[in-house]
Amino acid sequence: MFQVKIITFIQDLIVEKQDAEKTLLSLSKDDSGNTSSASFDEAKERLRQYNLLGLEVKLQEQQWCRQLSTLLVQQLSQHLDKILATIKTHQVNSEAGVDHDVVEKVLSALIASSSLCLNDLENDTELRTVLKILYNYYSELARTDPGDDDYFATVVIPLVEEVSNKLNMKIHQHDEL
Repeated sequence: MFQVKIITFIQDLIVEKQDAEKTLLSLSKDDSGNTSSASFDEAKERLRQYNLLGLEVKLQEQQWCRQLSTLLVQQLSQHLDKILATIKTHQVNSEAGVDHDVVEKVLSALIASSSLCLNDLENDTELRTVLKILYNYYSELARTDPGDDDYFATVVIPLVEEVSNKLNMKIHQHDEL
């Protein structure tokens, strides 16, 4: 799916910029006082290029965060009846049709974009509902279908939890008490 490739590419750009910022920060705090290292210069140049590009501004103009949320909602809503049946009956419906790769990529992009997306999405009740449903769905899949090297429990569920934490969304029952 072309959308997934674009999401992954943009996520990679965001992560690379964040890595350059972290490198610059850690090297500038280095007690040795040596800020002319090759790593420092490389991080400084990458950051200069990203700032010149104006990546965050362009992403906000294109409603990147909202588009990620919408894609996740669409992925879920296409198969909602089957997903809810899986959760309710505790039986895996192999025809639920959820594209786990799309879900994983969108969740990963939301995590990478969380500082950019917090204001746009923190009060998005539809996204919160989707995250709750995804958490319950993947928890059920992890419980009833532990194959695939425990992919659901070790990859997807932690992604759902991290998105909800970074966007200040409570998805667990006990969080709402």
